[in-house]
Amino acid sequence: MECALALGGAYGSFGASLGSFGASLGVAGAALASPAASGAAASGAAAATAAAGAAGTASLAVLAAPWVAAAAAAAAVAAGSQWVLALAEAQKQPRIEETSQPDMALNTSASSSDQASSSPLRSLRWPTTRTLMQGQLEVQQLKDKLADIEAQHASATAAAEQQRQEMDSLKSQLLESTMEVQHLQDKITEMQDMQVTDLEIEADASYDGPHYTGSCTPDFCQYLMTYQTHGYLLPKKYAKSIILDTISLLKGTSTLVEIDVPKEGKITVCGDIHGQFYDLLKIFYLNNLPSEQNPYVFNGDFVDRGHFSTEVVLTLFAWKLALPNHIHLNRGNHETAQINGFYGFKQEVVDKYGENLYDLFCEAFRLLPLCHLINGAVFVVHGGLFSKDDVTLKDIRKLNRYCEPKGIQGSEALICDMLWSDPQHCQGRAPSKRGGRGVGIAFGPDVTERFLLKNSLKMIIRSHEKKRKGYEIAHNGKLITVHGPSTDGRMRGAYINLDGTMTPTFTSFDQVTAEDIHTVRNSG
Repeated sequence: MECALALGGAYGSFGASLGSFGASLGVAGAALASPAASGAAASGAAAATAAAGAAGTASLAVLAAPWVAAAAAAAAVAAGSQWVLALAEAQKQPRIEETSQPDMALNTSASSSDQASSSPLRSLRWPTTRTLMQGQLEVQQLKDKLADIEAQHASATAAAEQQRQEMDSLKSQLLESTMEVQHLQDKITEMQDMQVTDLEIEADASYDGPHYTGSCTPDFCQYLMTYQTHGYLLPKKYAKSIILDTISLLKGTSTLVEIDVPKEGKITVCGDIHGQFYDLLKIFYLNNLPSEQNPYVFNGDFVDRGHFSTEVVLTLFAWKLALPNHIHLNRGNHETAQINGFYGFKQEVVDKYGENLYDLFCEAFRLLPLCHLINGAVFVVHGGLFSKDDVTLKDIRKLNRYCEPKGIQGSEALICDMLWSDPQHCQGRAPSKRGGRGVGIAFGPDVTERFLLKNSLKMIIRSHEKKRKGYEIAHNGKLITVHGPSTDGRMRGAYINLDGTMTPTFTSFDQVTAEDIHTVRNSG
């Protein structure tokens, strides 16, 4: 205590002396600066000297400041020795723990008497450097977490917006599809209403041909073929009834129809007929009439080009009604309104029966299956395969075939591929040789191989192209094309017989000539 008082007195005495000396210098500097400032004619050297004196004075004042402060501190120590004791005690106290909360304010909760008896240093809590760094780290972590949350929120907002747009698109498509279905239903109802009067009209009293009563039999089918062979038209009343009953039957079929052939049985696959009624009769003559033991698959393109498309379709529809599980009809690219409206079928129907009947034919065509699967091994389709490799039989079953396919995307693109595509000898895929969009592709042996492998199939039978012998084997024996005779007679027609093991045999035949037709029409 006494040492501290002595030290404080010494500091105070020295500081006071230095303060007096600094004050004197300040007075002298001010006196020196005053003449230099008031004399406008004073020399530059005198002004510089005055400025230096002032600067020196300021420097001495700065130098004296710590000693003055020390003197003040010494005076404070001399005034109250308890402050010095408090300082010593504070130095002995341990550092504030890092877990304590920083408190930079004076302790205001104590009473005034406690404040008078305790040191101000005890009421101060200073944060350590480590605590400060930890706080800064926590702040940064919170900022990072906030940034992550904001990023997640932005991502979720973008995803929600995308989902909303997709939902809007789906709603729009659903609305369009619903309107289209409603339009078609209204059209069907309108046509059916228009048909009532026509159907009630009896055939001419002199009519001695087949009468369709709503129950089709093989005998009726044979009678119908004979009647049409001689160039007679089935009355409109009966033609409409056959088409309407076929529409009702086809509504219950699937897009891909599966056929089971017993081991000792067989099935015949025929290609394009194209309105050549007498070539159809020749097939039945060579291969026998349809029956439960002699089933047929007709692989599309029944109409156009030939002059007897209505006779061909009515005959096939009648056999389908008579033997629904043994006569199978695939849709071809000519069973679409866009094509048969251009290649002759529409005009033929309008000339023979009127436009109302043509609309009914188109309704039936939209319901035709797109393909058949025989014994789980042979895939029968009119055109060919797809523009992508991942198509399965399950995908095909899900297709909505009830349409007039024109698109190049979605289900309509797959339907167009099945109706239009052609094989090629080289590997891979290429644009269709037929040109344009929505007319399928050209596909190579590797495409065929991958499709068969993916779907555990043995072979593909397709039509759609004329061949010199009426058929052609391609793609390492795994793809067969079969076609009827060309309308110009330059290429033969053919049909394929498959036994229960799905082994094919081929029969080629020549086109029925106009002379043959004349002979048949004028016979008995």
